Amino acid sequence: YPTEDIIIFDKQSKYQHIQVYETERFGNILVLDGDIQFSSKDEYIYHEMMAHVPSVYIKKMSNVLIIGGGDGGCVRELLKHKSINKIYVIDIDIEVIDVCKRYFPKVANGLSDSRVQVITKDANEWVKLTENIEKFRSYFDLVIMDVTDFGSSDPLFKDDFYKNLKRFMSRNSVFVTNGAVVDCISIYRSIIGLVKQLRLFFKYCFIYSAPVPIFDCNYGFVICSDFVNPMNSYIDHQRFRRQGIKTKYYTDKIHTNSF
Repeated sequence: YPTEDIIIFDKQSKYQHIQVYETERFGNILVLDGDIQFSSKDEYIYHEMMAHVPSVYIKKMSNVLIIGGGDGGCVRELLKHKSINKIYVIDIDIEVIDVCKRYFPKVANGLSDSRVQVITKDANEWVKLTENIEKFRSYFDLVIMDVTDFGSSDPLFKDDFYKNLKRFMSRNSVFVTNGAVVDCISIYRSIIGLVKQLRLFFKYCFIYSAPVPIFDCNYGFVICSDFVNPMNSYIDHQRFRRQGIKTKYYTDKIHTNSF
C-alpha cells in the first residue's frame, strides 16, 4: 500500500479527498477519502470485468449509462463494442475526472470520444428530474454503477435511487454494480445484503468476481436484470470475437468461472 513519501497529488475537492500515489509495484494509484480505487498496473482487470461481463448478454448494446466511472475505465472498454451509440457518464466530481486525465491517461482517454457525454452532476438528483425521466425513459440497454463504497456515494445505495434508476432502463437491459471483497466472510455478508436489496427491484441478481491484486482479494460485482438470467442465458462469444475486441484479462472461460 502507498505511503506518504510517494504522493504526487493531494487535494480536497468539494466532495472528497483526492490523492494519487506513484509506486514501483503498481504504478500510479488513485485514492479517494483514504480508499484505494485502482492502480494503473492492474485496473484493466476491474474495468474489463465490469464492462464486458454484462455486455455479452445484450444482443445490441446501443446506449449506456454509467453512474460514477469518471476515471473512464469502463468507457474505454465499452467503446470497443461497435454497436455503441452513446455513453452517458454521470460523475459528481469534475476534479476526479481531471486528475484521471492527467495521471491515468490510458484509463481516461475514452472520455474525449464523440460518443461519450460526461455530466458532472449528483446522480441521485439527476435520476429524479422530470426532464431526464421524459427524455431517457426505457432508453438504456446497460447501466453500470461504478462508485466509491462510501461518502458522496451513500445516497446511491438507497432503495429510492434504484427505484428511480429503473425508469431509465429498457425491458431487456442489464444493471451491474461494483460490490465488495468476496473472499473475506465479514465483507461477503455485506455484498449478500446488497444482493438482497437489489432483488427487491430486479428478478435476477448474481455475484461474480475477479482477483484484483491492488485490493489483495477477489473483488465482487453484482449483475441484475429482469430479462437476463446469467445462469442460463446463451452468450455468443463468437460475436464478441468478431468485433475484434482485445482484452488482457477477460475471456469466455474467465466469464464462466467468475460466477
